[in-house]
Amino acid sequence: MPRAGLDTERVVDAASAIADADGLDAVTLARVAGGLGVRAPSLYNHVDGRAGLLRALALRGVRELTAALREAAIGRSGPDALAAAARAYRAYAAGARRRRAPGGRGRDRRRRLCRAARLAARGR
Repeated sequence: MPRAGLDTERVVDAASAIADADGLDAVTLARVAGGLGVRAPSLYNHVDGRAGLLRALALRGVRELTAALREAAIGRSGPDALAAAARAYRAYAAGARRRRAPGGRGRDRRRRLCRAARLAARGR
């Protein structure tokens, strides 16, 4: 039975914070669980192992970017919509750079999400 107050959203939030601070390789079930004050096996009620966690991170990134692009293009058409979407994409990527950890240990969000998707596809 899932622990009260712990849900998939909180698990992915914790994993995202770790990835933003220390890079995708630092995202482990043990580290996420430690940050949430639970034991690693508890996370299996919410994600399908590390591969499922990486998949959830990748899907979150895709949803965030999709929402930003959609919002930018609403009410516009043609070149104006394309330019607005391009600005939104650049703003999203710039935000990822700002979320990098001090000392350059963090990964660019776009690269991290692409890598997460590749790893998840391989089942890692």
